[in-house]
Amino acid sequence: MPNLLLFDDDAPEVADQANGRSEPVIWLRRLKIVEELRPDADVVREITFRRGMNVIATAIHPGDPKVVTVGHSVGKSLLTRLIRYCFGEASYTDRIERGRIFNFLPHGFVIAEIVLKGQRWHVARPMGLDPAVSASWCGAEEPDLFERSDRRPYRDFQTAVSEAIMTDLPKVQLPKAQRRIEWLDLLGWLSPDQQCGHKSHVRWRPGGSDPGSRGLTIEDNHVVVRAVMDLLSPEDSGLISAHKNLLRQQGLLTRETELARALVDARSKDAMAAAGDLAVEMEGALHASLLEGLAKEKRESLERLLNEFPEDDPVEKWLEGDNEIQRTIGETNQKLAAEKTDLEVAENELEILETGEQELLEQAELGEWCRLFLTKKEAMKAGCPGNAHLEPGASDPHKEQRIRELKSIITRCGESIGSLEKQMEELEKEAEFSREKLREAREKVVNRRRPLQQKIEQYRRIEVLASTFRAADEHVEGLIGQRQSLREQIDESKERRRAADLRYRTNLEIMSSHFRFALSRIMGQKMSGDIRINAQGIVPHPSPEARSHGIALGTSSLVYAFDLACLAASIAGLGSHPRFQLHDSPRDADMEEPLYHRLFELVGEIESRFAFDQAPFQYIITTTTRAPDAFNKKPFLRLMLDAREKEGLLLK
Repeated sequence: MPNLLLFDDDAPEVADQANGRSEPVIWLRRLKIVEELRPDADVVREITFRRGMNVIATAIHPGDPKVVTVGHSVGKSLLTRLIRYCFGEASYTDRIERGRIFNFLPHGFVIAEIVLKGQRWHVARPMGLDPAVSASWCGAEEPDLFERSDRRPYRDFQTAVSEAIMTDLPKVQLPKAQRRIEWLDLLGWLSPDQQCGHKSHVRWRPGGSDPGSRGLTIEDNHVVVRAVMDLLSPEDSGLISAHKNLLRQQGLLTRETELARALVDARSKDAMAAAGDLAVEMEGALHASLLEGLAKEKRESLERLLNEFPEDDPVEKWLEGDNEIQRTIGETNQKLAAEKTDLEVAENELEILETGEQELLEQAELGEWCRLFLTKKEAMKAGCPGNAHLEPGASDPHKEQRIRELKSIITRCGESIGSLEKQMEELEKEAEFSREKLREAREKVVNRRRPLQQKIEQYRRIEVLASTFRAADEHVEGLIGQRQSLREQIDESKERRRAADLRYRTNLEIMSSHFRFALSRIMGQKMSGDIRINAQGIVPHPSPEARSHGIALGTSSLVYAFDLACLAASIAGLGSHPRFQLHDSPRDADMEEPLYHRLFELVGEIESRFAFDQAPFQYIITTTTRAPDAFNKKPFLRLMLDAREKEGLLLK
């Protein structure tokens, strides 16, 4: 088995790289910012990079109190984001900041020369918002990107990167994103954003509208690191996904159980509140089924008692009498209406006979043709109205007889109507008296039955609430059973994962050896610790005595030690790390300056094991704190930025 420990005490000054790893899989050779993508365009900034350590520093504060700062807002983070942008990220800043840059470089481009598995690629990406120059381009082996004929779509470079770097990676599934690892996922680890503060080895991208905010969850980042360092297989990623799914189910089930228990408590309180003054009777029946059964028994008992009330209540008698009166009133009303109709008919007929309107009506019905005759006699012979046999002034005996009959009918109807109206008055009085008696009788019955009915309704409500109480209680019992079953599945899943993780014991030991060396170099004394795999993922774990150093051993120290341990392990042959790392202003409040300086010394020590300019890795670091003197000059120092003058700013 090849030696995978780069930091052996007996290692030569110049060591052979394992598995032909003589250079980084991907690294940056040059970066140039131009005002426009044409041959004669002005170059705003050009920076060359090297294999090994590359320092982007800022000028040291001169001690002049009038100078607020010389190291901030000069373009360090912008530079690192432009590098990430050229490497494939969708943007290098938010739209507001890009709009500001557009004011100075409306047609600006950033051009990068990137070496990918020994082959040079050139990429050009727009910096402004001008849609006319919004396309990104690429070309291989010294193309002239200023000539359109030499330009290739930027996606060709993206495809080449994916094939070169991702092919050797295990085809593992990300448990949260539910897809395979992509190049940009790995780039997140290789170049964490400065806004994350280097507080965790698996926190790489900030949220919101910041560049690269499409980063994965912490859970998926653990999987990325494990896959890259050969500590995870596709089968193991399936176990992780299944285990995470079980944990999510457990979380959801726990939440549902808590809500169900709260519902049970609420239903129990509702049921007892509904009992009111019956609560004493309900005492001891707090269990849902007992409460429901007791309420039902009480309700049915009271309903039987209510049904057994005496039958001699006066309600039925008064109700029957009132119904009889209403029938009589209805019949009398019908008679009265008939008499009034007869009276009206007789009065109308009498009026017609007395006024002679009948003859006029008959004439109108016969029509105008009666006027065509020369004499009345001829017309009457033809059927026209008139009494030819009566002499002028003579009376009609039939008409007079009918008038006498009608007057008799009118007299009789008037008398009958008067009599019926008197009967109606008497019946209305009798009906009003009957209704009052019926109301009084009903009120007496209601007053006698009300207490029983109220208790029946109260028990019915308790019964309904107890039923929902029981259903909620049974639901909780079912959830508890599901949780127990789920806990057993989780325990089994843990055992399967533990057995799978044991397969990587050798690789973990190699990783731990590199981690201990890196941590010891940064801390300035021998430190112990290891890299562990647990339910959370892959974790750098310093020993208790190392943690006892307090503030000196901050999270940043662990992050840098972990990142550089992975880089060194890859040089020695472990995993599929591209051996490219970018740290943007890593020093923070929990990393003292001596520790920060040792970070440079550690990278320098790794580089010193190889021939000049032949390091199999590239490490880029930006810093506002002065680097150690040995690294604050060429060949390590690649750019010095200074906020005191425009030429000292990245974009000038």
